[in-house]
Amino acid sequence: MSYLQASEACPLNDGGVLGSKGWPVYMFGVMGVFIILANVTVLFGIIGTRKLHKALYLYIANLATVDLLPGVLLICLAFGQLGRYGLIAMLHFYMCLLFTQTMSASALSLLSIDCYIAVKHPIFFRNNAYKAKRNACVAIVCSWIVLSLCVFSSSMGWNCIYDRSIVVKSCIIVVPLSYAIFVISIIASLCFVLMFTNISVFVRIKRRKKTRLRQFRGGIRKTQRAEDGDNQDRAGGSEGRDGQDEAQRKADSSERKARTVMILVSLAFVVWLLGFTALPFAGVCLRNRDLCSVATFSNLVLFIMTINSALNPLANIIRMADLRNAILQQLTCPYRGCLNCLGRFGREQTCTEQEQNGPSDGENS
Repeated sequence: MSYLQASEACPLNDGGVLGSKGWPVYMFGVMGVFIILANVTVLFGIIGTRKLHKALYLYIANLATVDLLPGVLLICLAFGQLGRYGLIAMLHFYMCLLFTQTMSASALSLLSIDCYIAVKHPIFFRNNAYKAKRNACVAIVCSWIVLSLCVFSSSMGWNCIYDRSIVVKSCIIVVPLSYAIFVISIIASLCFVLMFTNISVFVRIKRRKKTRLRQFRGGIRKTQRAEDGDNQDRAGGSEGRDGQDEAQRKADSSERKARTVMILVSLAFVVWLLGFTALPFAGVCLRNRDLCSVATFSNLVLFIMTINSALNPLANIIRMADLRNAILQQLTCPYRGCLNCLGRFGREQTCTEQEQNGPSDGENS
């Protein structure tokens, strides 16, 4: 008996995520619309502002594009009636969900690596700033191509539905155990990159704080000694302090962006841990259907795994002032354009009335 015949005899989908009705439909629909609107807002601010066409914001735009996918998936799930297509729909649905989480880990890894280089190796980062945008585009395109081929290899035939050489006992729902190990190893390597880069950046920022505190205390003593010197020495010292202040501002900006990335990564790990914690309970429900409903835990896991896509754009908008100002500027641009048009029209109308009425009394006198 093939896996497809066995699944038809003992169906796995008992009205779970693919056959949801009632409140999950409305919950998924509202969540999907919010995710799409929030991430489109971030993309709108980055694309419409030339000042933000930098490597860091390209990585943020990549993360926003990845976070759009769960929103589209939720809307299709809420209004698409995928349950009537059976196991094939289940395979493609879970592959799309897995792809969104894998791409999210990849986008966060690229962001973390960029901040790691900016904080740990600032001289190298600034010397290669002229090609940072090109490197970002190459890394983003390669990540999409490679991970698409890896994750969707199951939809291309590496599954238990079409491949009859795979033993049914070695299958996990609709995918073979070898595919599950392959994808888990990819996700584990991305999580290792996330942990290594962000822990290194966190340690580096802590050390910088201690160094600055010592420099601040020493700077007060040097300032008191410089007050006893002549004007030339103080002028030279002020120029040196200006250079130090500029370097300090750049370092502070890099650290603030690194903290934002650490917040995004922390949110992702919390969401993933909650989702994976709920998976064993779903397995218990599969074995004891009288104890709990598989549909309830399936909907819960899906909702948890997509929360991250709603939190990422909010964190970026709140933490990054440049992005927030760009979005506000883009949203108020039509309003300011209308005001300018009205002001220009008013000035032209005033000039026309003056020409029709002729010169004023003061000019005639």
